[in-house]
Amino acid sequence: MKPLRLALLLLIAFLSQTIDAQKYAVFFKDKNGTPYTLSQPEEFLSQRALERRGKFDIKLTPDDLPVNPAYVTELKNAGATVLFSSRWLNCTLIHCDAATINPIKNLPCVDSVVLVYPEFKSVQPQKEELLIINDLPSLKIYDPFYGYGSNQIEQINGIKVHQKGYDGDGVLIAILDAGFSNANKINAFAHLYDGRLLMAKDFIEPGGDVYRADISGHGTNVLSCMATYLPNQMVGTAPKASYCLFRTEDTASEYVIEEYAWVIGAEAADSIGADLINSSLSYTQYHDPAMSHSYPDMDGQTTIASVGARRAVERGIFVCVSAGNSGDNASWRWIGTPADVVQALTVGAVHPDGERASFSSIGPNAAGEQKPNVMAQGVAAAIVNAEGQVINTGNGTSYSSPIVCGMVACLLQASPFTKPEALKNAIEASSSLYTTPSYLMGYGIPDFYKILQSLPEIEHSKCNNILIYPNPVSDILTVKSPTRLKKALLYDVAGQFVAEQTLSPYNYKISTQKLSAGMYIIHFYDDNGVAGCSKFIKE
Repeated sequence: MKPLRLALLLLIAFLSQTIDAQKYAVFFKDKNGTPYTLSQPEEFLSQRALERRGKFDIKLTPDDLPVNPAYVTELKNAGATVLFSSRWLNCTLIHCDAATINPIKNLPCVDSVVLVYPEFKSVQPQKEELLIINDLPSLKIYDPFYGYGSNQIEQINGIKVHQKGYDGDGVLIAILDAGFSNANKINAFAHLYDGRLLMAKDFIEPGGDVYRADISGHGTNVLSCMATYLPNQMVGTAPKASYCLFRTEDTASEYVIEEYAWVIGAEAADSIGADLINSSLSYTQYHDPAMSHSYPDMDGQTTIASVGARRAVERGIFVCVSAGNSGDNASWRWIGTPADVVQALTVGAVHPDGERASFSSIGPNAAGEQKPNVMAQGVAAAIVNAEGQVINTGNGTSYSSPIVCGMVACLLQASPFTKPEALKNAIEASSSLYTTPSYLMGYGIPDFYKILQSLPEIEHSKCNNILIYPNPVSDILTVKSPTRLKKALLYDVAGQFVAEQTLSPYNYKISTQKLSAGMYIIHFYDDNGVAGCSKFIKE
């Protein structure tokens, strides 16, 4: 056979295999036989993740256990290419042809199979939802230090929060987005390169580089709203926070697989111990109509993305989501998912002067719940352009959401024991339209300095960042701390040393059974010495 003819036949065979190859979510019946146990969570959750759960008294459940690896092996043995697994959904994403999927459906461990990506398509134009960038106009600069970013932080009264010393330090934000082109080399993020970029992972292309130049820079723009630190040019809302960058969005096509990737990204955020998730993504219609959502699906319960967002909040993660940019769309004006989730803070967009942006998606969700929740600047928002590495402006709720999310991080720095639900309620209560909310503007524009003043543990001593209860106590004293504690020294009210106790990771308990009735003082120690102190009464 001639070499050219052979090459053509091989090419045709390859293309046929590529066209037939599809992606599926394989759901398993159970997690029986898994080597993971709830008694050894450190095998699948980081110390930081466990400390966050301990801080909020969140119990581990079977949903937290990873997928049984033996089941995944069965999929591989059947001929599938395994992509990623979801412990919350108890499923694995695979890539295989139609001939392979039928035997997989009959495996004893398999409960159901869902087509999530029908076939490889040609690259389609990038969605308008993801990227609207304009040249930098003549923006008002209210504070020279914040430069072009001053209006968007001043509008939500965030500068005063920074002036109190809260800039996101010690708080971990996970960004679920489309790509972070050049984010690892942009000067605006130079301060992050000393250990504040904790993780970057591609959940669209296994092993992919989320920073590569030819990938979407939308996530870079979103990151810039929070993390930029260019004094006198632009400063973001959480410049001292730490970040994880997860690619869960494929800009070349639109299929329901992206919702599964969103959930898997949220699980990664949980595992590493993130305090917040920002998601400037919205899902409604897909290129395959069979996968598309209708408005009744936007009830905060139905979609795959809504499952992930609810699970994240249940595990103590604050979820901040863009409302979407469909407000001018005659056929679909509503929020998408996961913006429909009640427990998530859904952020719409306003102009620099506070007027609603017409493109900002409207509520309520399909269950009649208030959406959006709050508004922030999403017209002419200052961002850092991934390509030119210069400051531009962007339009979209994609930018109003991270502007708010960064300020939420500052509140968590100030008040680390405030639960997501309580913090969301406080943000709404501070907002300009709290008494007259609407499905166009939600509760209005929040006042973050007002929230700061209302939260517990603000401007308290270092000692009071450590929480102990019950107080008075009879037998066991529970301790909660935003930092990892090593030991506790007990003193009586006269200052005499009484006892020393080593503190076990994740579960700080101090036995008081042998103590006499009276008042005691505890000095807590971490790796750096004294971490704080507290008083309690032994009954």
